[in-house]
This record gives sequence, structure tokens and C-alpha cells, in this order.
Amino acid sequence: PMAFIIRKASTKLRGGNRKVQTTTGVMTGAVGETLAGVREIKLFGTHDHEDRRFAAVAERLRKESMRNVRIASANVPIVQMVAATAVALVIWFASALSAEDRLTPGTFVAYVAAMAMLFEPIRRLTNVNNTIQKGLAGAQSVFELLDTPAEADTETADRPRAQGALRFEAVTFRYPGQEEAALDA
Repeated sequence: PMAFIIRKASTKLRGGNRKVQTTTGVMTGAVGETLAGVREIKLFGTHDHEDRRFAAVAERLRKESMRNVRIASANVPIVQMVAATAVALVIWFASALSAEDRLTPGTFVAYVAAMAMLFEPIRRLTNVNNTIQKGLAGAQSVFELLDTPAEADTETADRPRAQGALRFEAVTFRYPGQEEAALDA
């Protein structure tokens, strides 16, 4: 049962961590675009749009991260409950055998001690599982990138240089609230 629980949690954590990485990439892209386009954002007054866009991505990242935290947080106690149930069953079974004089007190203590010694490695395994799944999700992304085939190098045709002229006629621009035009051509 513990292996099944850990496997299910691992699968969900790996998928969740992939989503977190993807959303983090989207957020990084949005921040990069915003920083690169600060002038345009100021010029066209799109602060509110950019704020809403960033807030939506940040909220999606928060939800996906919290989902992973819930899975990782539930994984440890569930696995420990299964382990505690297994210890209780062994103690009960050993007690029944001991009552029938089919088990010596030394063997009984050895079984209980052996079961108790399993708790710490199981706890460590379930605690480190989230970190392992983050690493595996990141490695999977890297390997997908490395496995992507290179673009085919198609020959480009030689094109003659473009000829022509660019003309602006009757172009004006005035900042909001200003009397004088900033551009008048």
C-alpha cells in the first residue's frame, strides 16, 4: 500500500511540477515583455491591462504551487498512517502468537523493533519525494529540448534588394492633456 501511495503522489507531483515550471516560464516571459515594452506601455497607457495579465499568471502559478504543497503535505501523513497500521498489525499478530506460546518475548521485541526502525526511512523517503519529483520534471523538460530535432536548413533564394521610398504626410501626435503637438510632419 505504501508503494502505491508513494507512486500515485509521485505521478501527481511530477505533473504538478511540470505545470509550475511551464507557468513560471510564462510569467518570466510576461515580465520580460513588460520590461522590454515599458515605453510602449507608458505611451499607450496599458498599465491596467499589463497588471491584469501579470496577476492572472501569478494567480495560476499560486494555485498550481498550492496544489503541489497539498499533495506533498498529504503524502507524508498518509504513508505514516499506513506504516503505523502495519506496525499495529504486526504487534497484534505477534501478541496473538506470544499468547499461544508460539513466539518468545525476545522474538516479539525483535519484530516490534524491526518495524519501528522502518518509520524513519519511510518518513525520509516521503519527505524527499517532492524534491525528487521537481528534479525529474525539470530533467524531463531539458531532455525534451535536447531531443527536439534540429531545424532543416533550407536554402534561401536570392532576392533583389527592395526599391522604393517611404513618405509620411500629415502625421501628427499630441500627448493627452498637452496643447502643443509632439510630432507634426
